[in-house]
Amino acid sequence: MKALTTILIMLFALQLNAQHMTFEGISMDCAPKDFANSLKKKGYHKGHAYDGSIGMQGPYECYNNTKLLILDNSLGQTDGVLVTCKTSSQWNTLISEYEKLKKILSDKYGEPVEFETIKLSEEPDKDKMKKIKSGETDIHCDFNIGDTGRITLSVAEDIYEYAPCSVQIYFCDMINSRFVLLDL
Repeated sequence: MKALTTILIMLFALQLNAQHMTFEGISMDCAPKDFANSLKKKGYHKGHAYDGSIGMQGPYECYNNTKLLILDNSLGQTDGVLVTCKTSSQWNTLISEYEKLKKILSDKYGEPVEFETIKLSEEPDKDKMKKIKSGETDIHCDFNIGDTGRITLSVAEDIYEYAPCSVQIYFCDMINSRFVLLDL
């Protein structure tokens, strides 16, 4: 019990000194509802919610109508933002959008620190899509944003299922996501 108390105190002290991740210039050091209200001031509007998360829609980078999910931890803090940039049932469209966004993010944050791209060049596009949707194949790259957060760009199953797959960017706040580890 003493060790758990010490860990909690250390995490609290880290949180006081650390910076939170930002998305669209908005810090994730607030409740998801407050974060959503700040996004509304930037031109976003209410969108489809998913699994208890707040859904928003609006402009992001070169996309006019992206779908966002504002995710929270069990303490009610904004944990991250999942941005669905492009949905498609066409393999070439997804890979082209993935590469375009990878360049945009690399120009802004530096080269990815980790990536996993499984080459499927000899398989038919239909099989590639099935492997992405089923989770058999993983295409993603991660960018560390100092101590504040991590950004993951991926091609994954579309959570809204408007199309088989989508290109997604996940902005993760490192401070608030740490508290997930303590949720027992």
